[in-house]
Amino acid sequence: MIILAALGGILGGAAAAGAVHVAVLTLPAVLAWFRVRRAVFVDRNLVAATMVDLLASGSYRTVQGVFNTRTNYWVEYRTVDSSRLDWDLTQLHRTNQVVIHDL
Repeated sequence: MIILAALGGILGGAAAAGAVHVAVLTLPAVLAWFRVRRAVFVDRNLVAATMVDLLASGSYRTVQGVFNTRTNYWVEYRTVDSSRLDWDLTQLHRTNQVVIHDL
């Protein structure tokens, strides 16, 4: 749970970065982005994480990245703005704003 608290605090600033815009963000697209970076996950301190915010406009802002749990900093991240999330991604974030993904 400490990781989730750290991610929540740090992501506030991360969301200000430039964003990718898509109509529907899907779990396969999220996982594909992580798989391209699979080599970095040999370090046990690095996790694949997403944080989803529902904006006042009704759209979503998702911060997706490689997070270092030892330093509490992002190694790499991107921000994705979307009109909606697919069912699978919605279910993962239904009760958790931050999700750590198993690859």
